[in-house]
Amino acid sequence: MLPGVLLLASLVGCDDSAPLEDAPTAVAVDPAAAIEVLEELTRAVAERDTAAAPWPSYLVTNAEAADVVDFSVRYLTDDSSVSQGLPGGQWAASVEVAWRFQGRDPHAAHAEVTVIFDGSGSDLRVAAFGGGARVQPLWLSGPVTVRARDNLLVMVAGNQQVKARSYEELGAVGLRQVEAALPDIRTSQGLVIEVPANGAELERVLNAEPGSYEAIAAVTTTTDSSDAPGSPVHVFVNDPVFAKLTAHGAQVVATHEIAHLVTGAATELGVPLWLVEGFADWVALRRSTVPDRVSAAQAIAQVKADGLPGSLPADEDFGSRTTHLGAAYEVSWLLVRVLGERGGAAPLLELQRRLARGAELEVALRATFDLSVTELVELWRAELSRLIK
Repeated sequence: MLPGVLLLASLVGCDDSAPLEDAPTAVAVDPAAAIEVLEELTRAVAERDTAAAPWPSYLVTNAEAADVVDFSVRYLTDDSSVSQGLPGGQWAASVEVAWRFQGRDPHAAHAEVTVIFDGSGSDLRVAAFGGGARVQPLWLSGPVTVRARDNLLVMVAGNQQVKARSYEELGAVGLRQVEAALPDIRTSQGLVIEVPANGAELERVLNAEPGSYEAIAAVTTTTDSSDAPGSPVHVFVNDPVFAKLTAHGAQVVATHEIAHLVTGAATELGVPLWLVEGFADWVALRRSTVPDRVSAAQAIAQVKADGLPGSLPADEDFGSRTTHLGAAYEVSWLLVRVLGERGGAAPLLELQRRLARGAELEVALRATFDLSVTELVELWRAELSRLIK
């Protein structure tokens, strides 16, 4: 047995002159200390206390710049699945966070968020917010640049003053255009535009599947990824895609997303996407001087290739990975324009609301525009036929 003993000794390095290294220890999860730190953070945000504390300084700075109110953080449980991938000494927990942007959000958002802690006991500190399969709010993720006027708030990741001013102007013009197109609409929801650094960050902010928005310039949705009534709705921008747009295209996209927000389309279920997207484009393009054959170039090309459509666009046509996404938007705009020219904004809004309440399209269309689905399709086909000649 001696050779085996000698081999073992050589592997473990039995040498009286060399001290043994300590084996790595498990992370000391400390919920009690975490609860105390989170309570202190809640107070600091409420009081705008920017003194040095056991959390990143940007948290209070961002809250002050964006006028965050109704902020609270409630510890739920530690998260070993996230902790396993963290550096030594750090551990993760799931927390419930509530927040509201004063003057813009009618109600507070509520989301389950990951918090990364470092250490334990009196040495515990908050290292970061975000991680795991949870929403990662932009203002909690890192420093942001904020621009604000009236009921408009723009928040851009990092120190980006020029970019923030650009989005502020796009938002202000978009609001004016939407108000001109929909003068009778009233909403308690202000406009918040959030601009993460890139597409991957956008996916983390929204807790979306990777690649979900790779071809999308902007999306209007709830800040907490829920369909709960009253959840604040913001416009989220995929900046690398948005930056490729022309000045005209950027304004059209901005106004389109603001129309979604103002009409409540982001939280109304059951409305066909051809109406949701076509209505927003109808608002954004009402005063455009760009010729139809330019604005509807992809739709025209598709109709020339495949022939006139025989039915209304399906929701599946609007998937972010479909090959004719641009054409789907354009044909829907032309479809809604047929309705808009027949009755204007009021019956379009009423049609959307009836469908959101569960009405059948045939019934709702007859009540608002005195048209059947078949008659609408024929009017739409006639418009497409005119454009392809």
